[in-house]
Amino acid sequence: MQIIKELYDSIYLNFYVFGSLLASVFTFLIGIFLTTLKNRSKSTSRLATVFLVLAGFNASYVFGSMFYHPFAAYHRWGTVGLILPVFIYYTQWIFYFPEDTEKTFRRRLFVIQWVILILAVGFFYFKTLGAQVKYHFAGHYFDFDEEALSGRIAAIILAYALIFLLVGLWKTYKIKEKERWAILKMTINVMIASFIPVILNRLSREGKMDRGDFMTSFVVFTVLGFFFVVLLYFANTHDRTTFMAKIVGISLVTFLLMMQGLGYFTMQDREEEFDRLYVQYTERILENGHESPNLTMYIDPQKDIIKYIIDQPSYQAPEINKKLYNTKEEDKDGLDFPLAQADFRNTLVYERILRASEDEETFKTQVTEILGKTDRYFEGYKDSLLNFMANDKSINLKESFIKQMNKLNKEAFIVSNILANHKDNVFCSEFNKFFNKDLKSEKNKFFGTAIEKHYSFDTSTESCTWDGEDVDADKKSFQKGDIQIL
Repeated sequence: MQIIKELYDSIYLNFYVFGSLLASVFTFLIGIFLTTLKNRSKSTSRLATVFLVLAGFNASYVFGSMFYHPFAAYHRWGTVGLILPVFIYYTQWIFYFPEDTEKTFRRRLFVIQWVILILAVGFFYFKTLGAQVKYHFAGHYFDFDEEALSGRIAAIILAYALIFLLVGLWKTYKIKEKERWAILKMTINVMIASFIPVILNRLSREGKMDRGDFMTSFVVFTVLGFFFVVLLYFANTHDRTTFMAKIVGISLVTFLLMMQGLGYFTMQDREEEFDRLYVQYTERILENGHESPNLTMYIDPQKDIIKYIIDQPSYQAPEINKKLYNTKEEDKDGLDFPLAQADFRNTLVYERILRASEDEETFKTQVTEILGKTDRYFEGYKDSLLNFMANDKSINLKESFIKQMNKLNKEAFIVSNILANHKDNVFCSEFNKFFNKDLKSEKNKFFGTAIEKHYSFDTSTESCTWDGEDVDADKKSFQKGDIQIL
């Protein structure tokens, strides 16, 4: 099948694959260990189910991170379809430990939760089958362009987690024996191991946190958090395990955490090496154009270089090559990225400022000259930076100025990720809310003033215009100019 060949061609074994795989292996081994216990109790059986399903959940992230292909968005079918059963069986586990109380209520809740799961997950599958796919640059993965639907699913997941929490607290109150404190500790550990990675994942998707830092945190919380849950459980359950099993478990956790740290630094070095190599290839193309005897090799469909340069998968390379290769003398390089031109110009400004003098007065003169030559699409940044330079009292002006540039860039990146999540039919209204709330604030006034010169919003139709032209459905009009902050 064509899709299998395309997936095979787009395999990308990066740090996120490695981290997700570690979490999947750990939960799978714990699940197998619990399943093989002789004469295990019903609570142990439910906990085994939890870890086996968690292994599948984490394996879905492996699939989503491994393939640089739009089909990888379907990893969400695994994450959405498996996370709800995890909390269902967490709740059943707490009901059964240390003894099965409130049997009627437990069974009814179990049936109701499964009915809601089937309806919610079925609806999610129906809506996302063939849905538009987008790439999260902050998160480094493909996803469905269905943020509103994802929000509703997230609300159901949160409800299931709260049910588990309430049952755990209720069981702590209900049970008067020593196990009550074990239930409370296990409930808290599960919530920490589950919710902190969820929060960090959200931050990484918005660009507020590095994806590598998130993945490291995800593995640490998964391995340590759930290992403590198992230790607490076996310290208080009637099911027996050997001392050797505990030694093996501790060794496994230590080994996986060491592998996570080693993998992080190893994969970082490989990715930096990859970047340096391809930057060299790109520079050679830009220097020699189509006169370069090696250019054909550089854009060969069987090579990875061209897809790295313009962010396209290799199976599209033949068509891309046709578009790139231009025989006109004035366009002999054939590379034209109109939507990225503002970014290229901004990068040039940034690099020139990095090379400015260390002397404060000379630095001010050079920066003022550099910013004075920028076009209107840089106006928000220019006014903000000039204001910062005029009011900065630090000892090293250049150092603090560069930090301010990086800060503005990160804030713009975060805002653009948040706004990009809005569907096309509500983008203008959502942007207008952001414009009135944030861009008119004192903190962002320079960007707000720059954007206001080009942007207007019609409250009657909830449509917006840029330089008097309607913003088209796919938001291309908002991908240029001062709107780069978005």
